[in-house]
Amino acid sequence: SVEGRSAMKKLWDFILNLFTKKEPSSPKPKVLWEENFKSLSLSTAKKIGAWRSVAEWQPLDRGYEDFAGNSWNVNPNEPGAKSPFSVNDGILSINCVRRNDRWEGGILITEKTFGYGYAEARIRFPKHGRGMFPAFWMYSAFGSAAHQANFELDIMEVSGTPSMVGATVHTLDESFIGDSIELPEYPVIDTAWHTYGVDWQKDSIRFYRDGKLYASTSKAVANRFAGLKMTIRLNYSMDADWFPVKSDITTPDVLTMEVDYVRVTEKIG
Repeated sequence: SVEGRSAMKKLWDFILNLFTKKEPSSPKPKVLWEENFKSLSLSTAKKIGAWRSVAEWQPLDRGYEDFAGNSWNVNPNEPGAKSPFSVNDGILSINCVRRNDRWEGGILITEKTFGYGYAEARIRFPKHGRGMFPAFWMYSAFGSAAHQANFELDIMEVSGTPSMVGATVHTLDESFIGDSIELPEYPVIDTAWHTYGVDWQKDSIRFYRDGKLYASTSKAVANRFAGLKMTIRLNYSMDADWFPVKSDITTPDVLTMEVDYVRVTEKIG
């Protein structure tokens, strides 16, 4: 009968659903902030943008020598300056250029500060060279407590050797006294896009590449960051004093870090 066939179909559908039912997916972590580089909003003496191109205690219209590397951080707000930053098709480029016997690069620092969460950027390096010192990192926000004044999470940095990428945790006070914890490096730098991230939570700090955990700190180290606010930083410098490998004639005259996006979520997805 029609009723019998309908009942059998319902029973068969029910049985199929039992074997094909999918578990509900977990909700994606809440996005707290993101930058997709449709343009580059820089702070000037007249307005506050999303990023600034100098450290917080310096004039917004002057460049300065990089504190860690051996190059000049160009400030696009300075008259006559050749900006190291450009945005095309949603991609930020930070260039470090050998010019007049010195390297000229740049730094971008978020005006917004961040606490706990997962910070990630998608980055690539079209060219490599000895002495290169690009980085994606977080640093204590201006006005932090004395014992956290120079706390730092180096999410991704290349320290002169173009085949190695690493991460470092610095817990330094206002006198730069404290610990610097170097996490394992990995020999995977190439010309492809990769994501780099840090999941900074109350009891753990975990570092990721392409969504896979590769390094972490102890609970005791993570607890030192309690109550801290940090800024996100992107920069390209060269030839830090402690580098065993520095630039030479084989190093391209223009080195670039390309950034697709920077995003902060409550935790890693």
